[in-house]
Amino acid sequence: MYPRLLGGEGTRPPEDVGGVTGYREFLEAIEDPEHDDHDRYLRWAGWDFDPNFFNPQQVKFRDPEKTYQGYHG
Repeated sequence: MYPRLLGGEGTRPPEDVGGVTGYREFLEAIEDPEHDDHDRYLRWAGWDFDPNFFNPQQVKFRDPEKTYQGYHG
């Protein structure tokens, strides 16, 4: 059976954001135009970064047959 997407919300964090804590700090900064790191983080992630964007068509699953080929547990 191949995995199916049933739902989701939000976009993925930017690469190297610093885990859960780093992403939380990142979100706080981009949501507050007065934050010292607001512009720096948006420049880094892309000015059009939208943490609420989610497109299920962009979710790709790996083929489990290929992923676990040769795995013997």
